Amino acid sequence: MKTIFSRGLIAAATISLALAATAPAATSVRADSSFYASTLPAGDDPTAGPIAMGFSGTFLGVAYNRLFINNNGSISFNGEVSSGNLTDLMSAGVPIIAPFYADVDTTNAGTVSYGTSTVGGRNAFAVTWSGVGYFSEHAAPTDTFQLVMIERGDQPSGAFDFEFNYGSIGWDSGDLTGSNGVGGSAIAGYSDGAAMEYNVPGSGQSGAFLDGGKNSLSRTGRLTFQARGDEVTLAPSAPRSVPDGGSTLVALGLALGALRFFGGKFRGQR
Repeated sequence: MKTIFSRGLIAAATISLALAATAPAATSVRADSSFYASTLPAGDDPTAGPIAMGFSGTFLGVAYNRLFINNNGSISFNGEVSSGNLTDLMSAGVPIIAPFYADVDTTNAGTVSYGTSTVGGRNAFAVTWSGVGYFSEHAAPTDTFQLVMIERGDQPSGAFDFEFNYGSIGWDSGDLTGSNGVGGSAIAGYSDGAAMEYNVPGSGQSGAFLDGGKNSLSRTGRLTFQARGDEVTLAPSAPRSVPDGGSTLVALGLALGALRFFGGKFRGQR
């Protein structure tokens, strides 16, 4: 028995493995240009609102159709949250949804954009923190993350989903001692601002959310929550998007397919 290998397939596998090593990281941040129609002024703690969501959604038992956008990684209802130094999300004092509550500073890096569009034919509102720096006036490293709120007309009245979408996360704390939540690091989650709070695992833990961290948000890609009446539940996340130019998964798939092909079919006896 002698195994015969195809040089062409070996080359294809080698190229595919090389692509897997160099392919750009995938991102779950939605790129619809309408989601970027408006921006907050550059600075440390700007806010905007109340701003129309484009639909009515019920969050923890209360219906809202307008919200406030906060530079420091959150949206809120009933009032703005300008501080980047809360110890927890309940301390906001108002209902809050935060894909990455931390001390964002866009003085020298990044933008906070927002707008309405549709996702899957449903009304949606998004806020995107693109390449944002941190306090005080740091331009590097940067973070990219997004909140997308999607009306669910196929569910009971007021139902909506909201996504936490992540690109690269290079920082998790500002310069102030003890800023950005318990442990001095970013918090992801939501709260009614009074009696309850949900934190994504890794919240408040230094380095946990960073690229390569134990709870890396860029590796997670997307978290989808379902707001239904007075409850919010975590739903199975949608697959991460694949950037133009290929992805690690595609390249690895080609490589493994090629290896299976010439390792199995190209086999003969002499």
